[in-house]
Amino acid sequence: MPKFWKRKQKSEGDQSPWFVRNSSRKPQSSFSTFQLRSAAIRILRGMGLESGDSFEEQQLWTLRDLGLTYTLGEDDDSEPSQNLSECSVE
Repeated sequence: MPKFWKRKQKSEGDQSPWFVRNSSRKPQSSFSTFQLRSAAIRILRGMGLESGDSFEEQQLWTLRDLGLTYTLGEDDDSEPSQNLSECSVE
């Protein structure tokens, strides 16, 4: 299960202040740490999650599919262009 974490030190470079560490090694991704765009942070905090809390893995992949996560070194650092006001992760 992925865990939602708040960075203890100030974010540097492309790091986000909150991130997700995924302990699963399923083939969906070769990454284990995902940086979060501000909309993803709002969604996870809105679910009542605090630093260190686990959540369902499918929710992580939904955030990823919506373009709300990124990994350091990815080429596309642009914010998603779709309207996310109607999106929810349940």
